[in-house]
Amino acid sequence: MEDRKGLPKLFQKNYSLGVGVEVGSFRGDFSKEILEKWRGELKMVDSYEDSVPGLDMVGAIEEATKKLEGKAFTIIKDTSVNAATLFGNETLDFVYIDADHTYGAVKDDLEAWVPKVRPGGVVSGHDYFDGLYLGIHFGVKLAVDEYARDNKKIVEATKKDEAYEGFQFRSWWFIK
Repeated sequence: MEDRKGLPKLFQKNYSLGVGVEVGSFRGDFSKEILEKWRGELKMVDSYEDSVPGLDMVGAIEEATKKLEGKAFTIIKDTSVNAATLFGNETLDFVYIDADHTYGAVKDDLEAWVPKVRPGGVVSGHDYFDGLYLGIHFGVKLAVDEYARDNKKIVEATKKDEAYEGFQFRSWWFIK
């Protein structure tokens, strides 16, 4: 797959239950891409906390709502792991994780969300790399690769996605 714009087609190909989750939705840019190609209902999880200086979280919710007008979506204002408790096991067609990118948080997200995806569904996410970026120690690749190794999953990644300041922000996925 060239970039993450192909993931909604994969979600649709694996459509069964009609419910998917994007964790870390912010302004709804990728949510819009998902809902243009996927026919189900999207649950958008984001804490929308004003803890990041310079980010207007209230404006982000309004922007996402406006972008997705007429689409089947619900915004869940909560942390990733807390929001996962709102869903039963094996009730989702997919999850796309794009929230806290630190190693520990990604491990926690995988432990919380993978059980929620049905067998044959898609577990996926963004920012598949490790390293220091904007003062944050990204550990997405290490956490995802460890989970896949320990659970006998094969991780695939996009060839490219957005690139900023020498970093390639690729997406990853595996089939549960």
